[in-house]
Amino acid sequence: MPAARAVVTGVQSLARNKVVRGLAATAVPVVIGAARERLPVAYRSRHPIVAVTGLAGSGKTVLVHQACSRKADYTPLEFESPTVEKRSWRSGLSGMRFRIIPGGDVAARRTGFEQLFHSEPVDGVVHVVADGLATARPGSPEARDESMGLDAYRALQREREVEDFRQTATHIASLVGESRKPIWLLIAVTKTDLLHPHVAADIVENYYSLHGHSPFADVLRDLRRRVGDAGLTTAVMPVYALAEDFEFGGHRLATRGTPADRDAKLDAFRHRVRHLAGQVS
Repeated sequence: MPAARAVVTGVQSLARNKVVRGLAATAVPVVIGAARERLPVAYRSRHPIVAVTGLAGSGKTVLVHQACSRKADYTPLEFESPTVEKRSWRSGLSGMRFRIIPGGDVAARRTGFEQLFHSEPVDGVVHVVADGLATARPGSPEARDESMGLDAYRALQREREVEDFRQTATHIASLVGESRKPIWLLIAVTKTDLLHPHVAADIVENYYSLHGHSPFADVLRDLRRRVGDAGLTTAVMPVYALAEDFEFGGHRLATRGTPADRDAKLDAFRHRVRHLAGQVS
């Protein structure tokens, strides 16, 4: 007891000391202010912001929605979203915040690129492609052209994918140049349930990858040359969010997917994104 009383007496004496009280009054706000500044940084590291880009109809929204919620009854949007959509998931103390930039010619696309790649830079990018199997929007020239067959449609969409990625790559280069840390880019090849597994693997490895032989791969390599290997980490993987047939011009591609395989692909997508963001090893 005497020792405890001595400690209490000592603390009280310090509390009455004007010098100590003055130092405390100065130091406490500084400590609190520093903690407040660190909180957003810590939260951002655990909940990074990811831009999702890609051609209209490629399946950006449905991929993110299914990865975040796994709702098999999800109905894709019939028309292009007029806004930058927001989705997120949480896993324990960490999570992921997605910002889906419209792929069509809408004002939100330009606003989204300006905000997410320049004003408030994101931590990573998921670029969605579909090997020419982007869904034709109602009222689009392709949907109205009854003479266009599926092969011609896919060839046209592949060309548009390349041009879309070339535009996106310009923004990614600016993002890397302005960032203080490396940026990551994941090429998500969707709708692979419509292809034979060997064909899907070949497309991923030889068309969309950094070492592929295609116009798309050329743009990807040019982007890496512009920003340097240290500034940008790239990856490519197959995934699909819904196992459903694809129809165009009277032709139908039947899905080869199953709910179990779809869930496995979505789990792999989630893990890859978390790995690129540094949340898992």
